[in-house]
Amino acid sequence: RKYIRYSAEILREYGVTEYEIWNEPNIANFNKYLNNRRGDVYAKLLETAAEEIKKADPSAKVGGPSVTGINGHWGKDYFSEAMDAGMYKYADAIVLHPYEQKAPEICGMDENIQWYKDKYREKGIDDPDIWNTELGYTTADDNVADEETKGALNCRTVLLYKSKDLGERCCLYNFEQKGTILTDREDRFGSVSPAS
Repeated sequence: RKYIRYSAEILREYGVTEYEIWNEPNIANFNKYLNNRRGDVYAKLLETAAEEIKKADPSAKVGGPSVTGINGHWGKDYFSEAMDAGMYKYADAIVLHPYEQKAPEICGMDENIQWYKDKYREKGIDDPDIWNTELGYTTADDNVADEETKGALNCRTVLLYKSKDLGERCCLYNFEQKGTILTDREDRFGSVSPAS
């Protein structure tokens, strides 16, 4: 608790007012104890973090659970578990990572994001903030093909989410490409190429 409050006090000095708690806790890459630490445990972590952050800065906003795979059961099940454990009482914003490989107008991701928003509505919170803190396309996917297409898909995605009130925050992953291997999905996200 002291570490969380201390961190929030330091970050407040730099103008940080919004906090995303954890990154993709619904996949084993970022939660090696996933089988034993599900959404209910995440909700308790978020409660503690939110309480301490708001002690340091009462105006701060806290978001979670930063799930990926939001169009499938592993995103929705984890989110539902966290909601059943009271996450909505402490998360001011729903944080999602809505990655897709198809064009935003046809992939149905907007309907999936709406599903999460509706879960808050069922708890009496009519218009929760949605923070899409990781989204974007990679040229390693066959249907994206080139940088121009990737840029167009990224722009269309943000415009779609904004027009439907499904993204108070839309952050493209990643600013810079991580590498140069053309078939590596992680390498080929990013808006700018690494220096040669």
